[in-house]
Amino acid sequence: MPPVPTSYTNPTGKQALLSSLNDWLVLNVPTSGASDFTYGFLISENPAVMPRVDVNEFKYFDPSETAMGGMIFPAATGAQQSRGKENRTLIEFWISTDQKQSANAKEKMYQIRDRLVYGLNAAGVDDGAGNVLVPPIAILDPANSSFDTGTVARLMSEEDNYLIENYFPPSAAMPTIHRYQLLAKISWYEMRS
Repeated sequence: MPPVPTSYTNPTGKQALLSSLNDWLVLNVPTSGASDFTYGFLISENPAVMPRVDVNEFKYFDPSETAMGGMIFPAATGAQQSRGKENRTLIEFWISTDQKQSANAKEKMYQIRDRLVYGLNAAGVDDGAGNVLVPPIAILDPANSSFDTGTVARLMSEEDNYLIENYFPPSAAMPTIHRYQLLAKISWYEMRS
């Protein structure tokens, strides 16, 4: 058995998912500029510029019935990938606004939350008349000129608590900062061969 090549990349792996999600957010839940909000990706520090949405991955349990090695596409041809699994992750959105910058900071925080939730819920959804509400979250291969792998990520809206939301009001440590944590369960097919 040969070792894993040092040049190995997975066009449908975690790196592809996260970079594709970031690109999708910028295009499909856009900001109108710094006075609206800015995005930060995979940052764990308190934002210096607000309003802001920081996007991070959050540890999430992966159920055994989707374990690696399953033939999830048994009818695939020889040239197609056929081995892999349905993978899951929890994406954390931290929405931060500052009461010093705007008297309606709390309202702004909820307005940004509403835009994010609508975009995630509507991604790839047909409106019943043949139109897609918001483009799907396509998994693009970042190592191959953002080649479309044909795989999409989706919000797991069929599960309880597919969105977990927590509001954090101003505190003694951050007396003017409103923060909102939005945890979204995301699923996609991660192919291996």
